[in-house]
Amino acid sequence: MSHFVAIDLELANNNLSSICQIGIAVFKDDQLIETWSTYVNPEEFFSPFNTRIHGITARQVYSSPKKHEIIKPLLHYLEGKSIVSYGTLDKQVIFLNYPDLLKNIHWIDVTTIVRKVWPQFSKGGFALNKMADYLGIEQTNHHDALEDAIICGEILCEALYESNTRLEHWQK
Repeated sequence: MSHFVAIDLELANNNLSSICQIGIAVFKDDQLIETWSTYVNPEEFFSPFNTRIHGITARQVYSSPKKHEIIKPLLHYLEGKSIVSYGTLDKQVIFLNYPDLLKNIHWIDVTTIVRKVWPQFSKGGFALNKMADYLGIEQTNHHDALEDAIICGEILCEALYESNTRLEHWQK
């Protein structure tokens, strides 16, 4: 039985403190059981480059909660859980922005599992959207934090199935 929380974040600019969207997908027994997503007002400028990637604008997030206002839901979903993300950027962002908040979590980078389970991707080509295509996972809005969190979790479920392992195997 695998129980984990997949997370994805989008940034307004290249500053790791500029969170503008968070998506969380909770999986139990390889099934998506709950989701949570919010825009975040980073109180920083939006880089045209980042906006082109995720489509989020300062106007969209103007009335959204600020980082410090989402601590309670983050604690609810993340504290004491096995957290997974697609790459290490999300972990870096969470620990930079909430250094004292999430002490009791175990974090797993799904890309390390992907590269071991499917050796043809060991040297590259394992981007989230490319792996979703390879595995036949439907995508409608790449770089939406919630959709990317869900897809990250689904990729992990496929990797666990393909390798006939449990999440605990990869936590070592």
